Amino acid sequence: MITPRPIESRADLRTMIDAFYERLLGDERIAGLFAGLDLAVHKPVLVDFWAMILLGEDCYRSNTFQKHLHLALERRHFGIWLGHFEATLDLLFVGERAETAKMRARSIAAIFESKLVSLGRIA
Repeated sequence: MITPRPIESRADLRTMIDAFYERLLGDERIAGLFAGLDLAVHKPVLVDFWAMILLGEDCYRSNTFQKHLHLALERRHFGIWLGHFEATLDLLFVGERAETAKMRARSIAAIFESKLVSLGRIA
């Protein structure tokens, strides 16, 4: 049994990202979006992104939304993505940073979905 603990380091963020992607890639409803993605390159970028948000590190300098425009996203993908993200955090972590991560992920999903709707990319 895993005992959830606070997020305190980049190592914790790597654990979070590894577990999250294991869930995503194991879900046939969303795994196809990640076909061809070089996880050895992508995961460290995600660690930087979450280190910026949760640890206050100045290490991420990219337009997150633009990086995802090429994907064939559907409305249902946002709920699936968010469900896996929150379940991963609930399994592994507790505390203020875990709650902040969930809040920010909800916000990111809502903003991405709203922007894609306004661009006519999803109905």
